[in-house]
Amino acid sequence: MSQRPPGPCRAFKTPQGCRYGDRCRFSHDRGSVSSSRGSPSQGSPSPALSPARSRSQTPLPQLPHSPKTVPDGAPRGVCHSYWTNGVCSRGPGCSFRHTKQPVTSGSSGQPAPGAPRLPQTVPSSVPRNVCQFFWSTGACARGFECSFRHVKQAVAPGPAEQPTPDASQSSEQPEVDFFSTEGLTAGIGSTREGRHSLNPSEVHNHLRDFIRDKHHLQNPGQIMGFVRILASVNDSNKTWNTANTQEFLEFVVKGDALHRIGEILRFEPVKASIGLGTGTLSFQSGYFPLFQFFASDLVLKSTLHKNINHLYSIVKNNHESIFATLETCLTEMMAAQSWMDQTPNLPPFLQNNLDGLKIFRTLSVVLLQYFNRYKDAIRNHSADVAQFIQDFADWFDIWAEEVSAPEPRFADSIAHAIPKIRELSISHVREDIQRLQEIVQRESGIVQRLLLGPPKSSLTQQQRSQALAGQLAQTYDPPGNLRLDGRRHDNDFSNIGDIRVAPTHEELFSPVQPYLPVFRHDAPHHLPMNSMERHLDIQFRLLREDLISTTRASMAAIQDDLLTIWNRRPNVKRTQKTKLEEVLEKNGGAYRTSGYDSVFFQIYTNVEFLDQPPTAQRRGVTVTLVLDSPAVGSAREKDAKKRYDYWEHSKRLQGSSLVALVVVSDRAIRAYLGVVSSFGNDIAESSKHAKDRIRLQVAFFDPDVELKALQGERLCKNTSSYAFLVDNSVMFESVRPFLERIKTIEPTQIPFARYIAPAESIKDVAVLPPKYARVPEFRFKLQCLAQKGKFINDLDILNPAAVARARQQLKTSSVLDPSQAEAVVDTLMKEVSLIQGPPGTGKSYTAKEILRVLFTSKIRPIVLIAFTNHALDHMLTSVLDAGITNKVVRL
Repeated sequence: MSQRPPGPCRAFKTPQGCRYGDRCRFSHDRGSVSSSRGSPSQGSPSPALSPARSRSQTPLPQLPHSPKTVPDGAPRGVCHSYWTNGVCSRGPGCSFRHTKQPVTSGSSGQPAPGAPRLPQTVPSSVPRNVCQFFWSTGACARGFECSFRHVKQAVAPGPAEQPTPDASQSSEQPEVDFFSTEGLTAGIGSTREGRHSLNPSEVHNHLRDFIRDKHHLQNPGQIMGFVRILASVNDSNKTWNTANTQEFLEFVVKGDALHRIGEILRFEPVKASIGLGTGTLSFQSGYFPLFQFFASDLVLKSTLHKNINHLYSIVKNNHESIFATLETCLTEMMAAQSWMDQTPNLPPFLQNNLDGLKIFRTLSVVLLQYFNRYKDAIRNHSADVAQFIQDFADWFDIWAEEVSAPEPRFADSIAHAIPKIRELSISHVREDIQRLQEIVQRESGIVQRLLLGPPKSSLTQQQRSQALAGQLAQTYDPPGNLRLDGRRHDNDFSNIGDIRVAPTHEELFSPVQPYLPVFRHDAPHHLPMNSMERHLDIQFRLLREDLISTTRASMAAIQDDLLTIWNRRPNVKRTQKTKLEEVLEKNGGAYRTSGYDSVFFQIYTNVEFLDQPPTAQRRGVTVTLVLDSPAVGSAREKDAKKRYDYWEHSKRLQGSSLVALVVVSDRAIRAYLGVVSSFGNDIAESSKHAKDRIRLQVAFFDPDVELKALQGERLCKNTSSYAFLVDNSVMFESVRPFLERIKTIEPTQIPFARYIAPAESIKDVAVLPPKYARVPEFRFKLQCLAQKGKFINDLDILNPAAVARARQQLKTSSVLDPSQAEAVVDTLMKEVSLIQGPPGTGKSYTAKEILRVLFTSKIRPIVLIAFTNHALDHMLTSVLDAGITNKVVRL
């Protein structure tokens, strides 16, 4: 039997070509294809209508199956990918011409005479390997997790039609913050690489080829293709926003893309001058863009901090490689006094447009984020980190001096910027680098710490009290391992970051007084004077003491009573019962003492675990306890409805309050602290089952309780082995977030530090103008305060004449009285301002008009904080009624 000869390949005549190449079993004869095109009876679709057949819409340079021949749809010598899609991942490095296929052209570029007009829309059939949801709607619920290509069905415009502008371009775009990386570089005329402009769907399509199983980046070409994807996520690319960036970041950190980033960070060799044909990765084009992705505001503003931490973990895991590469390449570029690749005859597409502001700002942001999230990185690599940061600061000073010289000696675009903009930009980056130096010095132990005794003070006799200083020095007992006798308990540390917010059992029953620093600048302290870390240490310890002192006092009272009971001689008649015995005999109630150190708390007796395993909830694992109802009010009424009403409106055992489960057994006491997870309705429902028992859910800090509950251990066995619950009515969750933030925040991130933690008098500290008001060409728009028919000039706070003119015009031509006008100008000129006055003088009105000026001058976002909800609502209502803005989020 003769074999039937294969017919012409349908895919070969499409612009995408045949994905099987020479392995296709159909004919790739150009004549047959041409004849089939010319004959409508063949039923072959037009090239403009043929669905895509390849796996990837725009093949990347590392794909192993790139066709060796150009399909008939692309002219000879023209890039297949660019002809089809208008995008080529090789960029300027592609060896073919970049010519895009005309929308309605045939194979010759012009429609054949007498040929029928092509339809204006692409057929509704979904091409192979293309997501049908994205093809139809331009959106896909699976996002970057989708395994199909994201290509949207195109509509070809007719001859009289004009293309509709992209929504992202036509809508109003938010202004770029001048002090962001993009804003600083834009201010000096610097721009992003043109190839770093992929939109989310293009990123999705390209990224799939890099995260296949067993795929690795093996050469600089592949690396630059992958880096291009990540570098496209930037503030200048308006196709990206917070939502799709957060989705993309989660996909990156949970998949193989993070492994590809690690491969790039470990790649060798990486140099600033790559040479020709050496296989060296360009630092400027293939390595540094990764750090631009790490430092992007879109990435760092993600609300899922765990994803950012996961992303920066790749920096921690490749610490040595990264710092070695940065040291080598920055040294090379500083020696050349240029950020450009110095390779002779280097093709233009391999060159870069980096500048010093972009390099120093990006790296300082990445290093600050890295050190803030992994402080042990400095301690574990103190030698090389300290040396690199010192070199980094020295390089910055050299660069800043050379680009600011009358005849610049460093090839950089900032050298030709407006001097005012150049000085402001350099000073802003210098602040970041100074913060880096402070962090490294503190964490590496270079900062001098006073272990014992008062610090050597330079204050004069008139500025301090000798008697008080001597007394404080005698009573000073430092925290943690700095103490001569060692730590007080297992939760006593010199670093507040190591202290657990909830007290431990040892801490509650420690006989040694806790370490409470004195809030005076000349008082002895283990941290340097006039430092923000010292200020945070004092604030944390004093606020935490306010939170836990009542619980510790109640545990001390219970321990004293138990020791009294245990130390009684047997067979001796009791002369007087302890307070604890009285409360236990009544099956719970109030424990109250009198005197200077009086305590008051509630005790709930006969505590047992409910016969069910602990429950996993959003805030942790909760254990259900069964305990006696107190003998007060209607808590033990026979009527279930009365019991329900009592607990529904009761203030006892409120949700998020701190409680202690005290277990007494074999003349030993053990306290387990936890937070109440039940609320009034939960306890009220449980009271229906029994008149004298209720159920309570508690999230304990120690896992030992969860283990006891799983084992079904009995807590109350006899008169010498029992358990009860102590409630001090401490709203733990109302304070815990503040303590957690104080102990984890990087001290250099605290705003207005120069006003918060000065050793000298605050009146000696100069108040600076707001940073946003120092941006070149910025003016406050004061016309919004003018009376009808009057005119008020804009205010430039850096111009004394403009300030004097604004004061005069506001007094004569605005809706403010003279004192209010002075207050408005003073507030706009200073980054910290206090307005005070008797009731009825218009303080709230002045604040409202200041908000009007800020909104008119496009200063946003604005955070409004008040001491009470009433005051906050009053101000927000006045802002809304005045029509200043309607974009308000009330928290």
